Amino acid sequence: MLKKFTILLVLVGLTACNSQIARNTVIPVSLIHPKKNQILFLSLELTKTNKGISFSVLDKKLVDGKIKRHLPETLHLPRYLNFEFKDQQGNTLMQVASENPLSRNMEIADENGKIQRRQINLDKASLVLRIQFNKQMTNLKVTRSSGELLSVIPLDL
Repeated sequence: MLKKFTILLVLVGLTACNSQIARNTVIPVSLIHPKKNQILFLSLELTKTNKGISFSVLDKKLVDGKIKRHLPETLHLPRYLNFEFKDQQGNTLMQVASENPLSRNMEIADENGKIQRRQINLDKASLVLRIQFNKQMTNLKVTRSSGELLSVIPLDL
């Protein structure tokens, strides 16, 4: 008896609903899926050439999230590179600085077993930049800390 009453109640409820009300209650998609924060992981390969340094994008990955601890924007130290993410008009959207992976300081043991710190220059290295994604980013300008332009890399995001 209770089962029949429940079915009857559902049928009455369905037929009593006005289809006009259902058509007018449209919820904007922006309320259902608010603008998501995303993090861009951009993997670059740096190669020493006769003309300087060449850059190529190895991989790019977008993940949901928000950067809590940002990389420094610029560092005017000789072993650092500055990365400027630009929009179509050339406006800087974001800047980060990172140590040049082609020039590394390492601790090496000498013949006597004494550990010394030495600078090692590599011909090829990779680097991953982790930044807050902005859909207006179209290219990446790479400069030395002195301001010398090294490369402008198109970003197809």
